[in-house]
Amino acid sequence: MIRIGLIGAGAIAQLAHLPVLQNLWDKFEIAGITDVSPSFCDEVKKRYGIPRVYKSADEMLGDASVDAVFVLSPDPLHCDFTIKAIEAGKHVLVEKPLAMNSSDIRRMLAAESANPGVVVMVGYMRRFAQPFLKAKELLSQDNRPIKYVRFRDIILEGDFYIGQTRKLIDASGRNDIPNDMPNLSKLQFDQRRVRGGCKPDTAQRVSDASRIRLPHIFSSA
Repeated sequence: MIRIGLIGAGAIAQLAHLPVLQNLWDKFEIAGITDVSPSFCDEVKKRYGIPRVYKSADEMLGDASVDAVFVLSPDPLHCDFTIKAIEAGKHVLVEKPLAMNSSDIRRMLAAESANPGVVVMVGYMRRFAQPFLKAKELLSQDNRPIKYVRFRDIILEGDFYIGQTRKLIDASGRNDIPNDMPNLSKLQFDQRRVRGGCKPDTAQRVSDASRIRLPHIFSSA
């Protein structure tokens, strides 16, 4: 049984990770969650039957009973949380994008290399999707040149689809969010100014799927 801690309990946690982890109850145990608002965490805890709310990511990473963490925080915080988790000896699944620029990605890779016993993975679930696997199989059997590729993709975050799934618990507007929280919009802008800033979220999903499943069309540069 692998004990999982979730850093971030927002939309992607509530719509994807928490339900999937609960469905895989024979393989994973949810150890706890942490997020910026205690009242928000308490509501998520009650809805999903989570045993513990950690006061901070540092408290979670210091818990020896936690085997692995899911980094589900806002994108600009992925790098720092992932490096902290690696250095704490936790296995990591970090949501995409991995980081906001190539400099931060190199820092993350260096941390992983320095901790060979830790497994780190980015949540590119489309790499394992049956349509992409089938496309790769068919392409390997056909040497004809490919002149046109088209992707059709429905992104989970669309409000239209979320509204038909479940009512999300929202952390915004709560009066118990610490005043010293970083300005995420400014942080994201500053990180993307660094040379090698990543593509917008949707674009990098398609780019990753393209390069993994159609490597003879798309270069890795």
